[in-house]
Amino acid sequence: MPKVGIGVTDGPREATINRSEANPLLPEDGGMTVETVTPDELEAAESTPGVVRETVFETANNVMVRSRVAPGTTTGWHHHGDRHVYGYVIEGSGAVEYGSSGGETAETSTGEFFYISPGTVHRDINPTSEETVVLVNFVGTGPAVVNVDGPGAE
Repeated sequence: MPKVGIGVTDGPREATINRSEANPLLPEDGGMTVETVTPDELEAAESTPGVVRETVFETANNVMVRSRVAPGTTTGWHHHGDRHVYGYVIEGSGAVEYGSSGGETAETSTGEFFYISPGTVHRDINPTSEETVVLVNFVGTGPAVVNVDGPGAE
């Protein structure tokens, strides 16, 4: 993990990053940068029925997407391989079903954060009549989505 801090030099203060080894979460050129992306600049990502995904940022080990989940959508069972999933509900509400038999449920709503550990088989549900918008960050390597037949399936 890079150490980010403010260094004092003979001149004005400047932000510095101490890199002891390459950090795959940084942009490919490894340099310090600030990027902004407007909603109109998002790039289409692989989507599934009822879920439209758009890429916000992507590096070798980090993919951030905005997902729009249509009302009444239940995705198929899947997991995210070796990736950690961190999310924030921008708008709406939904649920994630998971567990060895799929019987556990975690509910989320506007302003809440969630985490899904690598390999956790689950499905996403929007049981409402309104669209749910979620910002999701996939951290790690390998496929972002692995579809499976259900809980207990590989």
